[in-house]
This record gives sequence, structure tokens and C-alpha cells, in this order.
Amino acid sequence: MNTFIINWRGLSYPIDLAQLFGKDSEVELEVGFGNGIFLLQIAKDNPDKNFIGIELVNFFARKADKKLKNAGIQNVRLFVGDAKLLLLILFKDKVFSHIYFNFPDPWFKKRHKKRRLLKLNFNRLLAKRLKDNGFVSIVTDHPEFRDFVIESMIDSGIFMSEYPSGFTTENPGHYPTKYEQKWRSQGKEIYYMKFRKIHHPLVFDVNGYLTEENLWYVLYSKGLTDIVKNLFVE
Repeated sequence: MNTFIINWRGLSYPIDLAQLFGKDSEVELEVGFGNGIFLLQIAKDNPDKNFIGIELVNFFARKADKKLKNAGIQNVRLFVGDAKLLLLILFKDKVFSHIYFNFPDPWFKKRHKKRRLLKLNFNRLLAKRLKDNGFVSIVTDHPEFRDFVIESMIDSGIFMSEYPSGFTTENPGHYPTKYEQKWRSQGKEIYYMKFRKIHHPLVFDVNGYLTEENLWYVLYSKGLTDIVKNLFVE
């Protein structure tokens, strides 16, 4: 392939992932893949699976694309855009078996916390896109964000922690990212969280989600108004 970056605006929604990859296999997702180190490692070790990456910054996506091509990886597709929007408009329910978040921005300042991922409605969207008994894994070095994630995921009523305390500081076999290597070299503690989907949301408030995440403006400014009607069809 010349590029693993998919022009999602040229596709029909929701995406047929089997057609996108040319094979019908289990699909996993990384949100915020950065320079692509995690995706490269996990895709290389699991050639029987397909992997999707979503990244907001095009510069990072191009770097990851180059790494994947140089490594000869074939089972990855990359999307550039806001995961809060792309997860809503591009994918069907129950398509991912595992969703990964490696060091998402904790937005630790009080006035910025509304920008965080993994809030209640976003967690419900994750659950809709996850297969039954699928997993969400989050890695962070930020204790306050760790506690926020655990509380938010459990309070959603649709996820259960795989760890009694909600997290672990040891995760053998985990594929380290650039940030994890950096923080560990500085002696920082890393927190690993893993949640299993235990219920599928029967109702999802699309309007409330779009309003909470300030996505209405994005839909209209990006010329995506044609998909709005479909979003409200359950």
C-alpha cells in the first residue's frame, strides 16, 4: 500500500471493515496512536487480527504511516480526526474486540477537564462499538486521571474493572510506547487499567453526546450534515 491513512470522507458510513481490510478478522482499535509504536508492535505480533488507529494530529499520522510501511505491516488502517466524532459516525455497533488508550491527555487543569475523553457518554459510545465482553485498556502516569477514569468507567454501569483496585502497576507483555519508556526512565509509576464490557447500552442520546462534546459545530463546518439524520436512527 502507498499509505495506510484512509480518506474517511470518501467512504460510505458506517464502514465495512471486512471490505476495508480485504479480510474478515477480529478488529482492535487504538485511540491516539501518536507515532505508531504501539500499533506497529501489536499488529506485527498479531497478523491474524486487523487494527484501526485514530489520531487527531496529521503530522503524527504521517510518521506512523512511514513506520508501518518500513516494517512491512499490512493489517493496520489509520484515520486522522477527532475520535469523539469518528467513533460516532464511521463504525457499526459491536465491531471492536479491544480498544486501547495509551497516555491520553489528562487535561489536569480544572477549566480544561471538559475536554477529557472517557467521560460518561463517551464511555457509552465505546460500549456500543465494542463486542460483548470486549475490553477497554487505558495507560496513564497521572494518578488523578487514573482515579477519574476508574470512577467514570464503573459509574457508567456497563464496564467492570479486571483489577480489584481498578488498576495495576505491573503489566508484563504490554507494548511500551514512547511516553511509557520516557516516564519509566524518569522513575515515574505507570498505571494500567482494563475494563470489560458487561452490558450493551440499549439507548444512546446522540443529541446529548454531540452537545456535550461540542460536535454540532464540527458536523456543520466540515460539511457532514448529510450524516446527521442517520445518527438518530437506532
